[in-house]
Amino acid sequence: MRTPHDSAHHTTDVGGLLPDANGQLVVQPVLEMSVAAQVSTIVRINSTTYRVPVVTADPSAAFFGTTTTNGPAGLGSLTTSTTVGAFTSTDPFAEAISEAEQVGSSIDFFVTDPATALTLEKVRKAIGSNEPLLGADATQPGLRRILGVPLLVSSTVAAGVVWGIDSAFVQLVVRDATRLDVDQSAYFSSDRVGVRATMRVGIAVTHEMSVAKITAA
Repeated sequence: MRTPHDSAHHTTDVGGLLPDANGQLVVQPVLEMSVAAQVSTIVRINSTTYRVPVVTADPSAAFFGTTTTNGPAGLGSLTTSTTVGAFTSTDPFAEAISEAEQVGSSIDFFVTDPATALTLEKVRKAIGSNEPLLGADATQPGLRRILGVPLLVSSTVAAGVVWGIDSAFVQLVVRDATRLDVDQSAYFSSDRVGVRATMRVGIAVTHEMSVAKITAA
């Protein structure tokens, strides 16, 4: 029960949010928190199609997966560079970087699952040493690096897999005009408003061999 002194304020014009506001409320927070957005070149469009040039010589769960029902095919569906090695040294990652360079690519992100990240963090530079194999960045606490390349962690990556990505060749295509539906009757029994956002996102990889898949031996 509210008293005459209740200072709560309620917004009654949520349904009048403009497309620009949708971007600030929905699109921007999603992109800032998304690993897929961090390792991709974001392309904004306002049409239903997007065409890109593809290099034929020589990217969430959908992003790192194979196929998704009613969604885009992920990195797992590609013909990528592959490296297999024991995660006890940086050797597999050096090989992946070298293979990428041989096809005109430069890996600027590694991404793995939490368990594999922990395995890598426990590796030491030498027997008896407490210095971790993974490099650290004093200006960005918590950021891990392998041979100078940032290592990101996502629970949507398959266990025992590390993806090496050149963001110049991986694009996250975000369609403009995110739809925002507001229903004030969805939670009629309480003082709440139902809001549903529909955001359309696609993945475009213009050079498949620029993507490296590293798996534990």
